[in-house]
Amino acid sequence: TQDVINALKPLLNGKGADDTVLDVEGLAKYLQVEASWVYKQVSLKTIPYFKTGKYTRFRKTAVDKWIDR
Repeated sequence: TQDVINALKPLLNGKGADDTVLDVEGLAKYLQVEASWVYKQVSLKTIPYFKTGKYTRFRKTAVDKWIDR
């Protein structure tokens, strides 16, 4: 039963199993675009992102919602 509880915890916390964090290169590969396009979207603030220090990061779930809009 503890295994079942551990498997369900992320779902109950509202975070799905695929709450992956991507860097610019990872997002470019995921979206099949050039990294320069990703940087442009960040500078225009059109794509959801967050900063960890000087590094730009993207939550895959937020990007997927952005795509669906």
